[in-house]
Amino acid sequence: MIGNTTRRESPHRFRVKTFKMPEAPGHPDPTGTETAASDATQAVDRMSNLLARIEELPPHQALRQAVRIIEEGSATKADENLELAIRLGREWLNRPQEPTRLKALSAAEHLEYSGIAGWLLAAVAWTRGSMADPRVADVPVPHGLSSKASAAAAAECLCGIEDEDARDKAVGRAIEQLPAESKE
Repeated sequence: MIGNTTRRESPHRFRVKTFKMPEAPGHPDPTGTETAASDATQAVDRMSNLLARIEELPPHQALRQAVRIIEEGSATKADENLELAIRLGREWLNRPQEPTRLKALSAAEHLEYSGIAGWLLAAVAWTRGSMADPRVADVPVPHGLSSKASAAAAAECLCGIEDEDARDKAVGRAIEQLPAESKE
């Protein structure tokens, strides 16, 4: 609460505040920090918007976008858990069957729902049915949870791309691949 107003923002929106240093007359900022900070702010805003739009997609579309982003962004650092997550994600997208969803649920629990693979597996597991182990009472999946897990997997993947230009290009490609009604 700031004064009499409440400030609410998307959980994926980050702001970089820049301060302009006073310049001597006739001497522009030689470091270019203002431009760099502005570029960084725009890149963060683009990624925030991408992730917010993925969260708004229906579960299958969000999962499809996350798998695509992860396949493109994790080519050099894939491990067996990530390979399993991508394979189960593809299986679910091509032919959604309960055994695939249950394998994803079990693997996500094993990974404690962490990392790119854990979030992607959770997205598969939470597309429908119960979010609990089949041996216990059903726990309905809250609306939108699968799409949020897809966005989390995509975010972890994109944030793991160290080269800023490559990350910005990956975000741009992901935005272009969104369904038409999701683009701004």
